[in-house]
Amino acid sequence: MTTEERVEKLETGLNQERRINRWLLIGLCLIVGGGFSFSFVQTKSAEATDPGAKIIRAKAFIVEDEQGKNRAVMTVGKDGTGIFLYDEQGKPGAGMSIGKDGTWIGLNDKQGKRRAFISVAKDGPGIDLYDEQGKRRAVMAVVKRGPAISLHDDRGGTRAFISVAKDGPGIDLNDDQGKTRASMAIGKDGYGINLYDDQGKTRAAMAVGKNGPGIELYDDREEARAIMAVVKEGPAICLYDTRGKAIWMAQ
Repeated sequence: MTTEERVEKLETGLNQERRINRWLLIGLCLIVGGGFSFSFVQTKSAEATDPGAKIIRAKAFIVEDEQGKNRAVMTVGKDGTGIFLYDEQGKPGAGMSIGKDGTWIGLNDKQGKRRAFISVAKDGPGIDLYDEQGKRRAVMAVVKRGPAISLHDDRGGTRAFISVAKDGPGIDLNDDQGKTRASMAIGKDGYGINLYDDQGKTRAAMAVGKNGPGIELYDDREEARAIMAVVKEGPAICLYDTRGKAIWMAQ
């Protein structure tokens, strides 16, 4: 399975993140553009189970501090329920939403930039971590294929990807162009490491299987040109020409 396919599956497991901006806009509209001057809106008549208890019903609720600044907003809409908390400067600090597609919690720093995002969607739970520039640098998720972790550079490119599938764990390392340059996997039949050139072609492979360890070197067409192995019969080396024909062998 290629890195692109693994990342695509991971992104699917974290698709709830795309909805955070919409919820934040809803919360901001209630604060900035809604024109509310009450602590709650659209209130229905109070109901009481006894003379000393009352129930307040509303579609939105705003909590203000002593300076009249909004510090908490709770909304209920077609997409679900959202709660948003703001600091003394009015910057969003935390948000939580429960909707048809899942649940998420977002945490911001003092600058109002997102630093952590936790979601539970149909495909499974996920956690995103962001740097001080608001760029995503680490993702951890558990989807149908299994758990996975991806690490990103400051440009958003995936540089390392760790996953555990049914066949076993694997690690991919990418260059600054996002191309996989090294991969390591452990499967039922053995262990292996592959090295790739800047075109994504396999140039070297090392594996330990049931018959023993081996190393293969490939040309730019991914044709094996040299093989060294240690099997039950003993060590062996074989060199091949461009047509794949053995031209030298030692055993």
